[in-house]
Amino acid sequence: TTTTTTATPAISIRTATSSSPSTTITTTTSATTTTITTSANTTTTTTTTVTSDFRHELELQKAEAEKAWAAQKRALAAKEQAQHERSLKLSRLRAMLTARRVRLGPEIPAQKEYRAGPECRGDALVWPVLFVYDEYMQSDFVREVHEDEPLAVHLSQMFPPHGEAPPWDLQRQYCSPNLHLYVPVHDPPTSSEACWLQVSQQATLRDLVSLSGYVTPGWPVIHVLVAGSDFERRFLHDT
Repeated sequence: TTTTTTATPAISIRTATSSSPSTTITTTTSATTTTITTSANTTTTTTTTVTSDFRHELELQKAEAEKAWAAQKRALAAKEQAQHERSLKLSRLRAMLTARRVRLGPEIPAQKEYRAGPECRGDALVWPVLFVYDEYMQSDFVREVHEDEPLAVHLSQMFPPHGEAPPWDLQRQYCSPNLHLYVPVHDPPTSSEACWLQVSQQATLRDLVSLSGYVTPGWPVIHVLVAGSDFERRFLHDT
């Protein structure tokens, strides 16, 4: 029997047996090569080669797959959590609208571009509001109005008594003390016909959306007219 050990970079196992009266077994590792020669009468050959680079590549692929799967599970959990939170918010919003006797109707075309709606803020609601100035075919969109804030607060900001008038108000008639607010209501509430109801500037959105006969079109739309003007008279008579 002869044993020889040498250095080699690969892993190889080879067994070769022939009709000659000897058998050679060569064992190669990443560090050494061992050759053993003995006598034998049968012929068998087996060769196996696995490099250390190949094993390293497999380990890297396994680690990447495990990392991707963990990221996918985290993303799925985050999506489910977000859906659960949205469901809770929606349920709470519905309960608050019901408590205030709010009747919601479909949005009007002018609202669709804003993609807005009421939101819960603590124990209160915050509404978007569209103020419409029919005389000049203009409007102002206010994204957040607290339900307990008087409408006069926003009118005084948009039309201060001694401030600059909007460019479309050439006659400078639109200042907050000189404005009337209107919303359509159904009287009685079951009627299909609507009439205009004047709303006080000191009213809040909570007062408005709780009015009997008022159907909120997604969120409040308030028509603003100059008090005592010819246009106000025509508007109330013709529409």
